Amino acid sequence: MPKKKLVQAIEAAHYVVENETDIAVGQIELLERLTHNAIGQCSDFAEDIRPAVAVVGGYAAAKEQMIEAETHLDTLESTIASLEHLVEELDQWSTELQVKIDRLQDSTRHRPI
Repeated sequence: MPKKKLVQAIEAAHYVVENETDIAVGQIELLERLTHNAIGQCSDFAEDIRPAVAVVGGYAAAKEQMIEAETHLDTLESTIASLEHLVEELDQWSTELQVKIDRLQDSTRHRPI
C-alpha cells in the first residue's frame, strides 16, 4: 500500500474515531444533564412528600399510642372485674358474719345471767 493511501486511511480512521468520540461525549453530557435533572426532581419530590411522611409518622405514633391505651384499658377492665369479684366476696362474708353475729346475740339474750 502506498504511503499516501496509508495516510489517507489513517486520517479517515482518525476522523471516524474523533466523530464517534464527539458523539459519545455528547451522549455522556446529555446523560449527565438528564441525571442532574432527575436528581433535582427527586429532591423536589422528597421535599413535596416530607409533610406526608410527617403525617404518616404522626399517624403511626398515634396508632402506637392507641394500641398502648387499649392495652391499658384492657388491664384496667381486668382489674375492675377482679375488684368487683372481691367486693362480691366481701359482701358475702359480711352477710355471713352478720348472720353469725345475730345468732350469737340471740343466743346470749336468751341465756340467764
